[in-house]
Amino acid sequence: MAGADVPAGGGRGGRRRVSIHIDMTPMVDVIILLLIFFFMTSQFKEPAAVEVKLPKIGAGEKYVKVKESNVLTVKVDEKGDVVVVDTRNREGKEMTLAELGEYIGASQQGNPELVTIIDVSPDAKYQNMMDVLDEFKLASERTKVRKVSLQLEEIPETAAEAASGG
Repeated sequence: MAGADVPAGGGRGGRRRVSIHIDMTPMVDVIILLLIFFFMTSQFKEPAAVEVKLPKIGAGEKYVKVKESNVLTVKVDEKGDVVVVDTRNREGKEMTLAELGEYIGASQQGNPELVTIIDVSPDAKYQNMMDVLDEFKLASERTKVRKVSLQLEEIPETAAEAASGG
């Protein structure tokens, strides 16, 4: 019942007050129907994936052999700073992301066999690694050089010498 006459003062007569009672059941039904509608019509974004093609290695080999002159190393530390190490002179140069893209593009133009190694600190943010990969991708779209390697752990010295062909 939506309302009832109730005598004021506990039934002793006098003025009558109207007590209001609102039935919430229809409103709850509408809210549930709206929730179901929005859940059913929502489109959830697929997680973005990075496609990785692994190189084929000969029988009995653990590493792909690459000349040291064909390697460019990009290091990302835990603070997100980017340092490019040229393996020919072993000097590191700190760069911004915009400078990095230009540097990678210029290096790839000069050497189409260039392999870019991205070495990200385990303490760095994932976004920092993806930013460097995006810059590499933009540079490689211009130069059509798509050789990249992610370095996840330190390579032992003897394995690094064997991998560099020296």
